[in-house]
Amino acid sequence: MNENNEKVISNVNSKSKEKRNVPNLRFKEFCDEWKDKKLNSFCTINPNTENIKEKFIYIDLGSVIDGCLLTEKIVNYNNAPSRAQRVLKENDILFQCVRPYQINNLFFKLTNKDLQYVASTGYAQIRTENYPLFVYYLLNSSIFNKKVLLLCTGSNYPAISSSDLGKIRTYICSKNEQLKIGNFFELLDKRIRTQSKIIKDLEILKKLICSQLFLKISNKMQLSKLCSITTGKLDANKMDKNGSYPFFTCGKETLKINTYAFDCEAILISGNGDIGHTKYYNGKFNAYQRTYVLYNFKSSPIFIKYAIDHVLPRKIKEEMQSSAMPYIKLSTLANLNIPYPAINIQNKIIDILNVFQKKLDLEISILKKFKEQKKYLLANMFI
Repeated sequence: MNENNEKVISNVNSKSKEKRNVPNLRFKEFCDEWKDKKLNSFCTINPNTENIKEKFIYIDLGSVIDGCLLTEKIVNYNNAPSRAQRVLKENDILFQCVRPYQINNLFFKLTNKDLQYVASTGYAQIRTENYPLFVYYLLNSSIFNKKVLLLCTGSNYPAISSSDLGKIRTYICSKNEQLKIGNFFELLDKRIRTQSKIIKDLEILKKLICSQLFLKISNKMQLSKLCSITTGKLDANKMDKNGSYPFFTCGKETLKINTYAFDCEAILISGNGDIGHTKYYNGKFNAYQRTYVLYNFKSSPIFIKYAIDHVLPRKIKEEMQSSAMPYIKLSTLANLNIPYPAINIQNKIIDILNVFQKKLDLEISILKKFKEQKKYLLANMFI
């Protein structure tokens, strides 16, 4: 809504829809029909670029998450992977061609202008002279990605060629509407990044407070003496998005399933994947075979979870340095020594950390709502 309490985005479906080629939602000042075009008619796919320099920042598959470059790793030319061939310029778009159902595309901005950026051939490099932000969000829309999946080949690592990508027919609007849509989604992404930073800062603060609270506790107790430890029995592909029960795997997201194997108060620990990530749940649920399930507690499970969150990351780091451990062993958890003070001290620690956790849960739920809103808008503001 704007200052005059007027609708900024209109629902086309609520009106008489005389023209076919228009999205379900659009800014109310636009009414022209969108034009059907091939992607390569308004974008250049894998443009010819200059030679790769002696040192550069390499962007490989897995380097991009949620449209952000995770690390800027400097690579020497002699040590560079052979697939490092896409020399990037400002406002280029990287489209992930391998396993494109994982939307990890990147709208490229130069953050280190002293170095060259080079991407893997696992990405298609897309360049457009008009409004690249619009094209970037078009490529991230669910409608466009459905078209991509129809052209993918391979079962284990489905992929689309850059040539086939360029031939996909899509719809584009007037330049003014492109500009407004691109700027709108950029603002939404900035808000999502701000929300993510709020969460990260809260997690750091909670970790520091947690360290201070546990610092002076000398009494320790083995985890196996405070609870029973088992694992789930199912493969991850047993999930059902319409299931009735939570399904805990080794990812941070909780899935759904139609059957349950546990009905208790539990702590769930990812044995690999997002290794060491913990969750608390009370009720009926099921679990993946590499997810540890802690139950039958001899003390407060909330306190035990906080204590595990304090000591487990360090233990995982130690074991990975000595043996490159890709997963948590049962013996590692069973023998984990956690701080174990008197009950009254436990309750005080719970009260303090619950305040931070409540705030974290609120901010995480806000982030989830923003992401759901973006997903909905991407599905309805493009055709």
